[in-house]
Amino acid sequence: MNKKGAGSCRARYINVDKTETLVLNEIRNHILVPDKLSELAKEVEKELDNASEEYSDELKSVEREITDVNKRLESHFEFIESSRVLPQDLGSRIHELSQRKDKLGMRKK
Repeated sequence: MNKKGAGSCRARYINVDKTETLVLNEIRNHILVPDKLSELAKEVEKELDNASEEYSDELKSVEREITDVNKRLESHFEFIESSRVLPQDLGSRIHELSQRKDKLGMRKK
C-alpha cells in the first residue's frame, strides 16, 4: 500500500526549474512593482508602528507595576524599622513582592 519510488504517484512530473522560474516571474511582474512595493512599505510601516505602540504600552505598564511593588516593599521595610511589626510577620509577603519585582524586571528586558 505504501509504495515508494517510481510508480508510487500517478501525477505527472513537473519540471522544478521551469516552475520556480514561472513563480519568480509572476512575483516580479505582479508584486515587485513600484506601486505594490510602495503599498507594501506602507503596510509594513503601519505594522511596525502598531508593534512599537504595543511594546511602549506594555513597558509603561511594567514600569508602573515595578513602581507599585517598590512602594509596597518600602512600606513593609518602614513597618519593620519602626518596630510596629516583626520581620518574620512580613517575611513571606516581602519575598512574594521581591519575586514579583524580579519577574517584572525580566518582562521589561
